[in-house]
Amino acid sequence: MPIPQINEILHPFMFNLAKLKECSIRNMTEQMAIHFSLSEKEKGEILPSGKETILRNRVGWARTFLKKAGLADSPIRGYVSITQEGLQAVSLNRTIDIDYLETIPSFVEFRNRRPKRHNKGKQQVEVTPPKKSMASQNNRPDATSDNFKLLLAKLPEFNPNWSEKAIENWLEVFRRVSEKA
Repeated sequence: MPIPQINEILHPFMFNLAKLKECSIRNMTEQMAIHFSLSEKEKGEILPSGKETILRNRVGWARTFLKKAGLADSPIRGYVSITQEGLQAVSLNRTIDIDYLETIPSFVEFRNRRPKRHNKGKQQVEVTPPKKSMASQNNRPDATSDNFKLLLAKLPEFNPNWSEKAIENWLEVFRRVSEKA
């Protein structure tokens, strides 16, 4: 089965949340993977940005949509809870999808909002290159390289699809920094 779209996730997300009352996004992502019978390969598919899985991203957007509609809330970072309005919506035994959310004024307002444009004109912003740290000027390794070594040591613990992309990104960043130095 292909990875479900946000609209397909909304309904089972809300019904799971009604049972649990509150849960972590990680747990909800696992619940959605089980609900949709996703394979390990599908669960591990990474976004082109390489930062998270497609499923986790879509579950996150479903949470955002439900929050903007007032059906869910985030009591603390990484968690989601159901609101009274959410419990009422579930009790109506209606299909919870984007069509339903569009009957809720706060969601409509969210969807109709235009992104803010920060540099509307052709004004250019001058960017100055970062200064070398005192440690690098004295030919001593600085805290950044120590942190990088710690991260590299922990890489085997991460999902292989994610870590491969992360290493490629890190190497590109370090290549650019060393070219500027």
